[in-house]
Amino acid sequence: MRRAKINELDTLNQIAYESEGIWGEDDSYMELFSQHYKVTQEMIEKDFVYIMEEKSSIVGFFAILNKQDTAELELFYISKSYIGMGYGTRLWENMIEICRSNDIGKITLVGSKDVGNFYKRLGAREIEKIESSLKVGRIVSRYQYDIE
Repeated sequence: MRRAKINELDTLNQIAYESEGIWGEDDSYMELFSQHYKVTQEMIEKDFVYIMEEKSSIVGFFAILNKQDTAELELFYISKSYIGMGYGTRLWENMIEICRSNDIGKITLVGSKDVGNFYKRLGAREIEKIESSLKVGRIVSRYQYDIE
């Protein structure tokens, strides 16, 4: 695990786009996704953007935004070719350790039903249902994970 670098923005955003695309969303959704959910230079400089690597390849990454009262997991993606191999759980565990070492006591995140079971299995709890900011009529869930 290491902090992301500015010169990796395009690679990280491509990983997020391809990983999100596995759920079979249409082109209009994916266009909105690529506009609203991306790693920025400001995030790398100000927030917690970490990369998991294996043999010089980026396996996945996460981005936690520092909010006033809590931290928000904005992005959490595994490279498409590594999905289903246990890297998501490993990335999550490393993320929690990084949160602990930075005195982050809880994180919130938003996820669709497609990824909800993954987050629940890791200990996050659903705290509310909300409408997606990307697709009218789509209901997603907000989750919270309390770090002990």
